[in-house]
Amino acid sequence: MPRAPSAVGRHTVRVAYEMLGSAADAEDVMQETCLRWADLCEDGQSEVQNPRAYLVRIVTRQAPNRLRTLARRREDYVGEWLPEPRLLHGIHGYAAMTRPMPAGHAVQAGITRAA
Repeated sequence: MPRAPSAVGRHTVRVAYEMLGSAADAEDVMQETCLRWADLCEDGQSEVQNPRAYLVRIVTRQAPNRLRTLARRREDYVGEWLPEPRLLHGIHGYAAMTRPMPAGHAVQAGITRAA
């Protein structure tokens, strides 16, 4: 890693998070970035004049790849989708819960409870 790995790491994670909007995805991109940095031999790392800029460049190239991968996974999902919850009335369905029950339903509910 570069001279100040924690400072550079925080900065590159922040850049990835700004591009991706998800901390988990930013961590994944940062992990890939660290692997690429580690793959450089010592000579390659010593040739890098500005490690922070180099790592940010890797992150900015990996983040769009991650977005494309995530979009492809969402498109290729073959499982059963759960329906979106329906709101009856109001934000939390409170109006539906406080609405008086029709007489026929009340009688049926009373009979069901008694049985």
